[in-house]
Amino acid sequence: MASHGSNNETSPGLSRGSIDCWDVCLATGATSTRRIGSNEELIRSMLESYAVACCLCADECEKHAPQHEHYRVCAEACRRCEQACKEALRSLGATRHALIKWRVDGSTRYALCPPSEARGSYAK
Repeated sequence: MASHGSNNETSPGLSRGSIDCWDVCLATGATSTRRIGSNEELIRSMLESYAVACCLCADECEKHAPQHEHYRVCAEACRRCEQACKEALRSLGATRHALIKWRVDGSTRYALCPPSEARGSYAK
């Protein structure tokens, strides 16, 4: 994620999306690697949330990538993390939700829904 600057939309620095993604990353890592017992339902929910956070962060960073190299690097890292979350979810068995992404009035919207309702939208 972008690692410096201010939280200003026109600034080439740190974005709200990357800060949120970082927080979700830390929480997911902590709950997923705890060496005391296991809670697959919680881990699955955390991985789903992390995949959404990565997708949102990457989308935001891609808007600024043509002008700022660190946003391009951030977007690429977020896409890799999103894929890693999806792979980890598959390793836990069938996912309970699919990430759906669509555009409405120029804005990108996201939702989690059961895979049976996704109809291929969760591809990749």
